[in-house]
Amino acid sequence: MMAQSFEVQGASVSIGDKCLLHPLDLVICPGELVVIVGPNGAGKSTLLKLLAGDHKPSSGAVVYDGRPLSEWSEPKLAMRRAVMAQSGYLSFPFTVLEVVRLGARLASVDRQAANERATEALRRVDLAGYEGRFYSDLSGGEQQRVQLARTLCQVWEPVIHDIRHFLFLDEPTASLDIRHQIDILSLARDYVTAGGWMHRGAA
Repeated sequence: MMAQSFEVQGASVSIGDKCLLHPLDLVICPGELVVIVGPNGAGKSTLLKLLAGDHKPSSGAVVYDGRPLSEWSEPKLAMRRAVMAQSGYLSFPFTVLEVVRLGARLASVDRQAANERATEALRRVDLAGYEGRFYSDLSGGEQQRVQLARTLCQVWEPVIHDIRHFLFLDEPTASLDIRHQIDILSLARDYVTAGGWMHRGAA
């Protein structure tokens, strides 16, 4: 197994008597951009949650850097991978800057640096000038890009001190127009080229 890679070893996910994900094997190696394609209900989001450590396997194991995910603490995992879910509903009136800044604070960045990183992340997803707007007032596509900016802030540098970072994105282009779909895919490619990996679920 290659260092700092993710490996799914015969892992499955079941809830009660319902199987959400049948046993499978998968290795994501350094330098790869991995895309999972399948119809609705095929288990793409479940696999993503399994890789991210949000689901525990019902059988088999998920290993990162030679150790089962269960042996990694949440803070250490948060410093190595960031997760963007399909939906990013918020019930409180956060501004766009506050939402994006959450990612930087998870990365233990001080407030000033977090603001700077969040502003740059918003520029990268074509939302410069949206900092003071309320997240709940945005369109679905705009909210999607805010969540991507938040995810980027968490693992801003693809490689730090020889530690590679991962972006786990669940259908990041689903609510976007063609132009922004292309922009997001280009951003993904650039991140991988710079030394990280990206796992991207697709419909």
